[in-house]
Amino acid sequence: MKVHLPTTLFLIIAITLSDVSYGQIAVKGKDANFINYSNLSLQSKRIYDTDIYQGDIYLHDDWKLAEFTLPDESIVEVDSVKLNLLRGHVEIHRAGEHLQLYGSMYDSFRFMDEADMPVSYKSKHYFFNEGERLPGLIKTIAVGDYSVLVSYKPEVRNVSQENPFMLGELKKDRVRVTKLRFIEKDGQLTRIKSKKDLHKYFNSKKSIKKYISSNNLSHKEEHDIAQVIAYSIETN
Repeated sequence: MKVHLPTTLFLIIAITLSDVSYGQIAVKGKDANFINYSNLSLQSKRIYDTDIYQGDIYLHDDWKLAEFTLPDESIVEVDSVKLNLLRGHVEIHRAGEHLQLYGSMYDSFRFMDEADMPVSYKSKHYFFNEGERLPGLIKTIAVGDYSVLVSYKPEVRNVSQENPFMLGELKKDRVRVTKLRFIEKDGQLTRIKSKKDLHKYFNSKKSIKKYISSNNLSHKEEHDIAQVIAYSIETN
């Protein structure tokens, strides 16, 4: 079941403290358990990450329409959504404010303009290297029994680290994000750091190598990795 929540109905301020705790917003009806936000830190002062940092703070510059899948498998569409890579959470823009969405309130979400492949973002915990958890929300591209996973690893570099000769021009610390890419199958994660890793995952088959080369596919592009997986399934 899909429920579309227009802006005018999406936010209904709770009037009594018995309905919702201070600083939270709720929506009446079936989706009240999902639409439950907390204000970002220092929100009342209008101080956001973009006021403090520059660089790769968000996955996209624009606020986008997104579709959330809830734990009960129902679907809710929400407009004005961004993925904050620095904090690893979802933000929603309403009335000039940024609101943080609890990851526990949904299983996954997808941006509606990413329709070329089954792409979603999950708050699910993935582990590799003897229990090390992938940070943040995980981009997931499903290909048959496989998934291509992308974890966003942020790093904050202060002004002096970024360029010591431009201290007078650089006013904010810079956020740089590294994308960690994995192939997942049956709960097992394999990191793809190089083209050699991609070849090795498919047992260095000549047909796979030729396909990657002839189509100019890159291990640095998750959609290219998904394309290689799809080809391997098709030709297996």
